Amino acid sequence: MYFLYRLFHQNELLLLIILQLLNVFFTIFCQNSVFMIFHVDEDFFPSVTFISCPFPVTTASRLSLYQLTMSSWLRTPNSKIMITLKREEFDPLGFFTNQLEEKYGQNSLIFTDSIESDENGIPYIDDWFVKGMDKSTTDLVCWINSDIVIPDGWYDRIRFLHSFFFSKRKQFGAISRRCDFNYRINNSSNYNMYNVLMNDYLTKNHSKINKSNELDGMTVDYEHLKENISKIENKLRSLKFSFDDDYDEIAKDRKRHSKWGVDFFLISKKPMQLNIDEIPNFRMGRYRWDPWTTAWLNQNILLVSLGNNFCTYHVNHKPTDRRADDPLNKENFEIAGRNGKLSAGNHHAKYSLDDGKLFKYGNKLVKSDIKMRKDNAPISNDIND
Repeated sequence: MYFLYRLFHQNELLLLIILQLLNVFFTIFCQNSVFMIFHVDEDFFPSVTFISCPFPVTTASRLSLYQLTMSSWLRTPNSKIMITLKREEFDPLGFFTNQLEEKYGQNSLIFTDSIESDENGIPYIDDWFVKGMDKSTTDLVCWINSDIVIPDGWYDRIRFLHSFFFSKRKQFGAISRRCDFNYRINNSSNYNMYNVLMNDYLTKNHSKINKSNELDGMTVDYEHLKENISKIENKLRSLKFSFDDDYDEIAKDRKRHSKWGVDFFLISKKPMQLNIDEIPNFRMGRYRWDPWTTAWLNQNILLVSLGNNFCTYHVNHKPTDRRADDPLNKENFEIAGRNGKLSAGNHHAKYSLDDGKLFKYGNKLVKSDIKMRKDNAPISNDIND
């Protein structure tokens, strides 16, 4: 012992080095073995508005799709849907909106004026985000594609993130991977009858319907609608429709999509530390706007991916045309180029959530004390997946 005392006493530099190494060792040990437990307020459930810019409910296939996806959104606690169309534009017959409001309440749906669009009627992304942020009054705002199902376990994760970052007085955003699955749009006689009634109404109102029975453009005389809607109301009432809610079973054959796929952007409203006006006027439904938005959020607020093994469900995936020589894709590419050439996917988010544990750049931060549903993405043997 005397020898060691003399050694360290005469060589203070050696002692300092050893102490520094011990400090590094214990820091690494703690980061990789111990989580601080974060206690979520058991009485607080943050409210969320889902912002959607869907096609009008003018075919039975869209009716069947929206019954699946939008009901999954409204099953989320304290939720509502904001549709960026006027009510009569989105649902000329009023049948689907009445269905949702009967099931989820009169305040479950909000309608706005249509968002700004180009000469071909393609909406601009920036106005979609601005309208959603300005007109929502909930704790959280979620811009989402109309073909996305929110599965069980999503809200638990979002609730934990909101509680944690709000306690730090930080604004956060959330994204997740998606899993694609094929869904057979309901082809029962009731849905066929819906098509007949809708086509009859649209034809009488001089709407243009193309060969695939999809709506090209709609010039609807709404006063005429009010006069004639009673004639088909009884027929509509006689039609029976059900809402599927066993989403895991419906999407049981789901497959992982690329890590670059992002189909919703959720942002907390308080404290507001983000300038939403910085989003450029990308065209919706065209490639390049979503990786730019992911990277922009990652730069400006605390962006969290819900993990590599948790996904939302994407109905009937159709590959996006990513050709840069496509005129509208080219314009989105050019807009991204003029705005920093930003690009990111789920795997680039600064924060990630895995099995109730929050990581920052792979380092452990905290663990939630609320029980979360286990991950739902199918197991993959691809190390790059």
